[in-house]
Amino acid sequence: MELGLNGKVAVVTGGGSGIGRATALRLGREGAAVVVADLSAERADAVAAQIIAAGGTALSAAGDASTIDGIDRIATSAENWRGPVTRLCLNAGIGGEGDIRTMSLEDWRKVFAINLESQFLAAQRFLDPMIAAGGGAIATTGSFGAFRSGHPSSTPAYGASKAAVTQLVRHLTARFSAAGVRANCICPGSVETGFGATAVGSGTMVTAPMRAPAGRRAQPEEIGDWMAFLLSDRARHLRGQVILVDGGRTAV
Repeated sequence: MELGLNGKVAVVTGGGSGIGRATALRLGREGAAVVVADLSAERADAVAAQIIAAGGTALSAAGDASTIDGIDRIATSAENWRGPVTRLCLNAGIGGEGDIRTMSLEDWRKVFAINLESQFLAAQRFLDPMIAAGGGAIATTGSFGAFRSGHPSSTPAYGASKAAVTQLVRHLTARFSAAGVRANCICPGSVETGFGATAVGSGTMVTAPMRAPAGRRAQPEEIGDWMAFLLSDRARHLRGQVILVDGGRTAV
């Protein structure tokens, strides 16, 4: 399917690995000018190089998306490179382990900073230039953890932060849809990314049993395809939606 993303300037936070990497690569194949933003310059450089090697257009931008300075550095790099950003994938995220009795306040705040505040700061920084450019699209990464709390070791901070992300896209839709900005959220189930290895906390985050009707974990490329679709004009009538791409896990 031709998504009409050719020449669009797109920023992908958390673009150096997992779902972010898959999204950046798909956007590159669709002809978008992709800014691969990641805390790790090495990871961002590698993904940008892969897009370029495949004939696409990309720039790497290292920065901490959970800080004002970091997100401004990413945005400024993108704007100096290709002008206003009209496609934004907000994917930076981290897991957390431990229950409410054992998780430290520091770790609680770190999960919220990366999972939620990074999206708030990006929306705040990119909205006005996006509107001035005629509008655009924002796709955020939530989680089925916003709806289910049965994971054996995931902290409540993770689910609470992802639930807040779903409300953020509704706010963006209610306030800015008339200005030409579309915002939607993908909530994946289990994805083969090694995500649990990034969890903060004092113990080890375990792999939850697979109970989805699909019978398998998704590949990051499957979620990246959804992200690219939401950022395309093919999805122009989708606004404020929270889409569960979880293999049916929340249905059982």
